[in-house]
Amino acid sequence: MSFLRGYKNRSSPYKLIVGLGNPGPTYATTRHNAGWWALDMLTLLLPDKRIKAAPGGSMIRCETPRALLLKPETFMNRSGECVSAVMRKHGISVDSLLVIYDDIDLPCGRLRIRPAGGAGTHNGMGSVVDWVGSTEFVRIRVGIGAPPPGMDLADYVLKTPAPQDREPLRRACLAAANAALAWAQGETIEEIMNKYNTVGG
Repeated sequence: MSFLRGYKNRSSPYKLIVGLGNPGPTYATTRHNAGWWALDMLTLLLPDKRIKAAPGGSMIRCETPRALLLKPETFMNRSGECVSAVMRKHGISVDSLLVIYDDIDLPCGRLRIRPAGGAGTHNGMGSVVDWVGSTEFVRIRVGIGAPPPGMDLADYVLKTPAPQDREPLRRACLAAANAALAWAQGETIEEIMNKYNTVGG
C-alpha cells in the first residue's frame, strides 16, 4: 500500500531528484550504483547547495533551481520507504519526482528518459512505485548492459564495471545529470527526451 495514498500535496516549490544505489564502500563502484554516480555529478553542477536531513537517506537542497537531491540509504530493495517519507515531509507531488537508476535492459552507456512507466526488473524502482503508489513520474535509465550468459544477475550488478565499460558509463551518468538539471530548470520532458535519448547510440 502506498505511503502517499490519500496524501494531499502542499504544493512544494521543490522538485525531488532521486538516485538509486546501495550505501557503503562495498557497493560504491558497482554497476547498481549508477544512479548515485549521476546524482554526484549533478551535485557538482548546482550552486547554492546545502546538506539537509532526510529520513533514511542523505539529501542536498539547492535553491537555483529549487531541487532536493536524494540518495536513499535503506539499501536498494527498500528505496521507496525513503522516497515516500521525503515526499510526505516536504509536500512533493508525484509530478515533481524524477528517479535515476541503472538498467540491464539497455546497452552499456545508453540513456533512456521517460515521463512514466513500470519498474521492469529493477527492485529499487519496484519499491519506489509501491511506496509512492504511482508509475506517473519521470525516470532516467542508465544502461549497464546485460550480464554475460551463465552469470547471476545479482553478481553482475554488484560488481565493478569492466574497464572498457567505464568511460561509456561515465558519459551516460554525466548526460543523466545534465538531463535532470534541465528538468529541474523547467524544460519540458519532450525537449529533454529529444536531446538526451540519443546518448550512447
